Amino acid sequence: SDNSTIKSSTNKSFIFVSTEADTSIANISVAENVAIDGGSWIIRTFTPWSDAEVKNGEGIFESSFSFSSDTVLWNLLAIYPVSAEVDGIFQTDDHTFFRGILTDNNTLIEITEINEDEQGKNSKLNPVLGYEFWLDSKSLAAVQLMPANRWYVWIRDDLDSDLKFLLASAATAMLVWMY
Repeated sequence: SDNSTIKSSTNKSFIFVSTEADTSIANISVAENVAIDGGSWIIRTFTPWSDAEVKNGEGIFESSFSFSSDTVLWNLLAIYPVSAEVDGIFQTDDHTFFRGILTDNNTLIEITEINEDEQGKNSKLNPVLGYEFWLDSKSLAAVQLMPANRWYVWIRDDLDSDLKFLLASAATAMLVWMY
C-alpha cells in the first residue's frame, strides 16, 4: 500500500487590551497532520474505485497567554479532527475527537465542543460550532464560531475580572484560530 502524510502549520499572535488597564499577549500555533493509506495498488490500477482512506487526521491548536498584571502563564491546548480530500471525497478518521483545556498548571478549565443549536439540531446547510469552558461542573463561558455571520462570546457575570479577561482572551484566540 502507498501511504502519504500531509502536514501544515501556522503561527499567529495578537494583543488584547481591557478597559481595566490589563493587557494580554497571545501567541497561537496550529499544526495539522493527516496520514492517508493509499490502499491497494491492485484496486487503484485495475478497478474504477479506490480503497484509500484517512488513517489519522489530527490538528493541534496551542495558545499561550501572558498578562501585564500577572507573571502566571496560561496555556490553551486543543486537539481536533482534520478532514482530507481522498479521491474527491472529504474524509475524517473515526478516532480523533475534540478535546481541550485551558490551564496555568494549577487550575484546569475543560473546553468542550458544541455542534448543535438550542433545539439539538445541526444541519449541513446551517452548521453550528462553538466551544464551552467548564471549571468543575460550572459553565464559565462559551464562544460561537459558526454560523460565520453570528460570532458570540458569552461570559458569566459573577466571575472576577481577571478570570473574565482570561476567558475573553481564550475565546478571541479561538476566533483567530478558526478565521
